[in-house]
Amino acid sequence: MVEKVLVTGGAGYVGSHVCIALANNGYEPIIVDNLSNSKIYVVKKLNKIINKKVIFNKIDIRDKIKLKKIINKHSISKIIHLASLKSVEESLDQPFKYISNNISGLIDLLSCFDKNKLKQIIFSSSACVYGNTGKFPIKENNELKHENTYGYTKIVCEQIIENYCMENKCNYANLRYFNP
Repeated sequence: MVEKVLVTGGAGYVGSHVCIALANNGYEPIIVDNLSNSKIYVVKKLNKIINKKVIFNKIDIRDKIKLKKIINKHSISKIIHLASLKSVEESLDQPFKYISNNISGLIDLLSCFDKNKLKQIIFSSSACVYGNTGKFPIKENNELKHENTYGYTKIVCEQIIENYCMENKCNYANLRYFNP
């Protein structure tokens, strides 16, 4: 049986490439995306590239009822969480929009799993969690500090994931990259 992986934000630039890599390595990506930062034509292109119809669900990760149905229907135990609002500038103008989407969205996503059902989560964080250090290269163990709401949400999400995974015995990785 093919293992299924939930890819939140799977219709975005990074998400679509992750879906291709998953499919090429024997996994079945299950996409959840509200299309706020992506387009439906990407899913159609994925179908051609993967040579198989990708399971796509147009929902917001804060819709816990629909999300829990998807997780249970597909027996999801692994997540690649890429869905978030991502504009530093917009996060300064609309901080609560970012807190609601990025932090509350993660909490809603994690709350859809029964205890010990989630085994692995990869989180799309950001190098902005280091702030403007002025020192290069930036090292993974540098102090975390934010200079905007977007960076704040990424730091908080990393902490939530770390605590969740310690309590529920699952593995996690935070990807802290610069503009992809």
